[in-house]
Amino acid sequence: MFQEFLIKPIYNFLIFIAGQIPGHDLGISVLILVSAIRFLLWPLFNKATKSQVLMKKIQPEMERIKKVFKQDQLKQAEELMKLYKENNFNPFSSIAVLFIQLPVLIALYQVFLMVAKNGIDQSLLYPGVGFLTGFGTQLFGFLDLSKPNVFLAIFASLIQALASFLAAKGSRDLNSKVLLFVSPVMTMVIVMQLPSVMAWYWGLSTVFSIIQQLIIEKKIKNESRN
Repeated sequence: MFQEFLIKPIYNFLIFIAGQIPGHDLGISVLILVSAIRFLLWPLFNKATKSQVLMKKIQPEMERIKKVFKQDQLKQAEELMKLYKENNFNPFSSIAVLFIQLPVLIALYQVFLMVAKNGIDQSLLYPGVGFLTGFGTQLFGFLDLSKPNVFLAIFASLIQALASFLAAKGSRDLNSKVLLFVSPVMTMVIVMQLPSVMAWYWGLSTVFSIIQQLIIEKKIKNESRN
């Protein structure tokens, strides 16, 4: 079921895109596919990002409430719920959105690995999605995405560092500050073990997340001023 409803449609969409591009460049096809999926899932990503931004905004007040009502758990919960309501914040929304997004992210991961390692599997193609001749696994015609690549790994790691910095900015959460240093290193370690199409995908996806976060933060600031 997972293959029929997610992997095969995404796989065919990727091959269809590659068929429209001169040179059938896999890297550019991944860029277009990620852009399209981000656009289609914008409402979900928007909701999750807004929840994260609001969380960071109300965190100081949350800490104050927890400190003031440390001995009265009932009153603490009551005040926190009041704070959430005043700011239209649902502490469980980002978790729910993540569970909805997760199958798509897993499917993307599997599709990119399949194409990078094995090329085109004709048995997965829908009728009308022609088998491509001259299809390669390059990015911009010269970087082989089927093998690990240190430059793309550095790209993914640096973009992840920027995303972690923006997430930790203004936050008092110790975990966010730890992630600022740990996540870029972990990203580098992970993507260097995989075909570099995953580093390319990871970097692109993180870029979209950063842009989205900046848009949402600006929108919330403008709403606060008004």
